[in-house]
Amino acid sequence: MSSRVAHTISSRLALLFVLLFAWHTAGEAQVANGSITGILTDSTGAIVPSAHVTLTKTDTGLTLQTQTNNAGIYTFSSLLTGPYRIQVIQPGFKKAETTLQIAVGQTVQIDLTLEVGSSNESITIEAAGLADLETSDSTIGYTVGERQIQDLPLNGRNPYGLASLSPGINPGGSFGQGVSQTRGAVVR
Repeated sequence: MSSRVAHTISSRLALLFVLLFAWHTAGEAQVANGSITGILTDSTGAIVPSAHVTLTKTDTGLTLQTQTNNAGIYTFSSLLTGPYRIQVIQPGFKKAETTLQIAVGQTVQIDLTLEVGSSNESITIEAAGLADLETSDSTIGYTVGERQIQDLPLNGRNPYGLASLSPGINPGGSFGQGVSQTRGAVVR
């Protein structure tokens, strides 16, 4: 085999390796959107299929609708962070409603129990603390709020200083993959 052919083959293999690595790395990107899922049951624990579920983003008024499947499961995916209200209406049951807050990359499981009654009656379910614990996977997400960005004294407006506010982040010697945290490095 000539050296030119060998060089062409090795170049193509190297290009293939780089493309596969880039494709694999892109699949592991951070997720900014969240999702809501849950199961609807009645007071006896039986599933409630085909119930109308309405999701409203309370700060913008955006409304999404879905129905529960045959297993009583509803899902809203690719949701922006912020406050939401879930309403469930099903003939023969009281209207159920709850509010919650979605954070970055969070999947919130809100299981609701519908009570038998007129749809004119309603039940408000308090979900405080219900969505705080992520039980479906081990991801950690945290949003640094606008007020934190404006009010906290940051050394040279270093973004790694904001990242260190997140729970589970331990700034150490290699924090920020070797980027210096000193003001001089940020200014330059």
